[in-house]
Amino acid sequence: PPDVRTMDGTTRWGWFVSLAVERFQRWCVGVRDMQAGTIENMLPPIDVVMVWHAYLLNPIWYAEDTTRVPTLSALPQYTAYLTAHLGSSELLLTNLPHPDRVQFWQDRTATPYDPFDSATALTSKTLECPRCGSRTDVPMLAPEGKGYAQSKFAASCSVCRGGITRELLGLHKFSKDIVLEESDGPVAFLAGTLHSRDEIKDTGRASLIKDRVRATIKAYPAPKRSSTSPRRVPASDVMQAFDYDHTKFSMKLNDAVLSRMSKRILHAYSDDRPFSIELVGAVLRQGSFVRKMAELGWTQPSFLSDKDGTIILEHCVTRYHAFLNLIASSPGSFFVPTLDIDLAWHTHQLMADQYQKDCKSLVNRYVDHDDKVGEDHLATAFDVTCRAWIDRYKVPYTYCGCPHPGTTFGQRLRRV
Repeated sequence: PPDVRTMDGTTRWGWFVSLAVERFQRWCVGVRDMQAGTIENMLPPIDVVMVWHAYLLNPIWYAEDTTRVPTLSALPQYTAYLTAHLGSSELLLTNLPHPDRVQFWQDRTATPYDPFDSATALTSKTLECPRCGSRTDVPMLAPEGKGYAQSKFAASCSVCRGGITRELLGLHKFSKDIVLEESDGPVAFLAGTLHSRDEIKDTGRASLIKDRVRATIKAYPAPKRSSTSPRRVPASDVMQAFDYDHTKFSMKLNDAVLSRMSKRILHAYSDDRPFSIELVGAVLRQGSFVRKMAELGWTQPSFLSDKDGTIILEHCVTRYHAFLNLIASSPGSFFVPTLDIDLAWHTHQLMADQYQKDCKSLVNRYVDHDDKVGEDHLATAFDVTCRAWIDRYKVPYTYCGCPHPGTTFGQRLRRV
């Protein structure tokens, strides 16, 4: 689109990633009701794989969402296929997909398979107005960065003329979830409350939190002991109880639950998408890690393919196991990985189901991967990690680090 050409590189990349997230959502919807078939021909294009990858690197959110949200219920079988074919990157990154794969994509998402062709075709999105419930189309790109695929999204409903923002869409998503009953299935539990450190489906905790939140919303009358089922409150009543104001929603939530849980729930209801994590930001944050890997030469196909490379990777995995052991030894601590350990950790998380099982087995709890930690906290936590590592293993934490291109690091590791 012409408007994109005038954007600076960072803004343009954010817009492109936002379109990729939209395409990922359409693919999730498209494969939801698919019966058994050739999964290879249902795999998405490379830009969508990029989003999927970033989602997997938030393992607690990914595990909860695929358990709780019906739209995402089919993802585990595709993740299992991804896990089984991690060594066949050309399957996901191919520039020459099978015609059946292209056709499936086009039929299920109504967008071109090629991400650049799609960027030209995907110009608007249909939303449900949080105020009147009407369907309204909003542009992906708009002046002053107010398109749906831009950071300052703002639009008006074509029917009621009410304003629509990302925050209001998030409040609407919350309102539709809070009115659901447990008979509706796992989706009835609020995002961020079902998956705990100890249980994938901690329904007891999730029910308690939902009851506490409901108690602060004036749309809900005080509970009474009765043999009859309570009246189901419409989502519109909840929206009105908050005066369509996300700030009031935030304040009520802070009154209902502890600050950490409040922030977690608010984070999950920041827009209208089915994902509980803001995936555009997740992809952008991973860009920093990928750049570091590229600068070190680790992304070059041939860099780790020889015998020395095998030793490097074995050492990397060994240090990752030691890192997990360190986490297990100090449940209340926050430890920061080095780049080589983080690479192994990322790879493990792509094996989503196995990652959950291994965490429970090796660490005795589920371990999340938080990439939103501030630099100051990271620096302090890294110092703590270095000291804990030396105390436990009697060797410096950064002794091996990540090798630079052209070194004979594998040869040196043979002597370690």
